[in-house]
Amino acid sequence: RGGYRARSHSGLACLLVTFCFVNLFEHLFDTCCCLAPDFFWDLEDLETWYSKARKMLDIDQRVEVLNKRLDVLTELLEILRTEKSETHSARLEWIVIWLIVVEILLGVWDIGFGIYTHREQDIV
Repeated sequence: RGGYRARSHSGLACLLVTFCFVNLFEHLFDTCCCLAPDFFWDLEDLETWYSKARKMLDIDQRVEVLNKRLDVLTELLEILRTEKSETHSARLEWIVIWLIVVEILLGVWDIGFGIYTHREQDIV
């Protein structure tokens, strides 16, 4: 049971690291603004090569696809974590219900035993 929780948390952590890594490179490639990184601003020839290479490699689309896949995986892990939490909550609720049943049975037994001992004292 503890292994599942550890794997779930490590999977979520790995997913978040990957998400940050992809978005870090998105910022490095400046895909959201469609501008070349600062390094290429000084050398105009390299900026045109950078733009051509970026278009040829479909960097914008690849980053967008990776982000969508990571969003889906994040939602999946969240669903799994919620399901595990609900299962744990249901188990705790059943434990409380059984404890109440035991308490009621002990109370009934105590009342019954009290009546029985009270009758014996009346007889004596």
